[in-house]
Amino acid sequence: MQRLKILHLEDTVADAKLVLRALKKGLLDFELLLVDNKQGFQDALADYLPDIILSDHSLPSFNSYEALSIFQQTKLDIPFILITATISEDFAVDIIKRGADDYILKDRLERLPSALMSVLEKFKLSRNYRANLEELSRASDEKIMILESIRDGFYALDNDWTVTYWNKEAERILGRSRADIIGKNIWEIYPDAVPTVTYDLYHLAKSSGKVQHFERFQERMGVWLEVSVYPSPNGLSIYLKDFTERKLQDLERSGMVNDILQRNKDLEQFSYIVSHNLRAPVANISGLAAELVDTTLNAEEVAKLSNYLMISVKKLDDVIIDLNQVLQAKRELHEVKEKVVLTEIMNDVMRALSAEINALGVSFVIDFSPCDALWTVKSYFYSIFYNLISNAIKYSRPNVPLLIEVYSRRENAVAVIGVKDNGLGIDLKCYGEQLFGLYKRFHQHVEGKGMGLFMVKTQLETLGGNISVTSTVNEGSEFLIVFPISKMLQE
Repeated sequence: MQRLKILHLEDTVADAKLVLRALKKGLLDFELLLVDNKQGFQDALADYLPDIILSDHSLPSFNSYEALSIFQQTKLDIPFILITATISEDFAVDIIKRGADDYILKDRLERLPSALMSVLEKFKLSRNYRANLEELSRASDEKIMILESIRDGFYALDNDWTVTYWNKEAERILGRSRADIIGKNIWEIYPDAVPTVTYDLYHLAKSSGKVQHFERFQERMGVWLEVSVYPSPNGLSIYLKDFTERKLQDLERSGMVNDILQRNKDLEQFSYIVSHNLRAPVANISGLAAELVDTTLNAEEVAKLSNYLMISVKKLDDVIIDLNQVLQAKRELHEVKEKVVLTEIMNDVMRALSAEINALGVSFVIDFSPCDALWTVKSYFYSIFYNLISNAIKYSRPNVPLLIEVYSRRENAVAVIGVKDNGLGIDLKCYGEQLFGLYKRFHQHVEGKGMGLFMVKTQLETLGGNISVTSTVNEGSEFLIVFPISKMLQE
């Protein structure tokens, strides 16, 4: 331990000797500088730089109040102990309030060494505490500086799900200012997240103590996020990385691959049409034309062959019209997209099919309240609804009142539109892969070409959506249209 430097303010030599004797009895390793006036005291504070000050109360034209005030102006972080002959209770309280650390009566100087060591230890602990606080403050400042400068969004939750930190990148990504969210329950701020994958994985991280990584689409801001959830005894730390650009590139690449695969399937389909649906009427026409050049035919035979020829020409024309319709649906969209209200489209379809609806007494349950508007091509969506509803009517069960349910809902990054009926249904084990094929029919008791579902799928894929089906024979079918949220009308 370094030698203790003591500054003693005392004008009575005898009292100073008594103090020195008491200090030596305490076996302290010290050096002492004695001063007896104001100027000497001021000079010693500046030049001697003591570790502790001992001060008498009354000196000629100078007292401990003034000494304490002068000492406090120096900002020295050392103890100040008053040594005086007599002291009242009020004075003792007052001098401590003014900043003295202790007082010793001159007739009880045996207390001085222990009092001095006690107050020095208290100051040492206080300095260490302040140093720790400063270190923590520096570490906290560095942490905040890092969290505010990183390109990731970051926020922290305590064990009660209260937001305790929210950096500026989180403000940008999530569109919420820290002033509006810090101190509030995260699930009260985002009630729609209960329950979702985000909600489940946050709770899993907390209960298991294991880090969770996942992707999610932030609908409000229209961004894709990589989310990392780090649990700790104090709660959760969540990092958000905006990877929308990369996700869109991945989706674009995936879309290009899927588009190539779909085009290959389309080419196979067209090859089938050309080899079967076109070849048959062309072969018939060729054969009939060869027969008609026979000059030995009578009028009746010519008329009969001409009639067969017209039938084959009509079949050929029908196939060409169908192909043209398919190609028209697959062309690059030139029609202007607009706000399409699903309720209005549905009403138009029901008016167009009113005769069929009234004849069968069809009942409808329609609920588009979760999502009633899309930014899309109106004519395409009219065609999609028309084909699905007309199919439900065509393939209803005899003697069973037909019920058609049409609805919408939102699921994370997509909108789902459903059309459900209680009709004949389809055996998907047998026909599932052929369901959306061209010229595919599964019920022969009703007239049709097998074009409707093919056109629905083609038009939806052209718009950027897709369709799937679940069905049970003699129970009904449910078609689900899935539309990316980016193609929905942002309201």
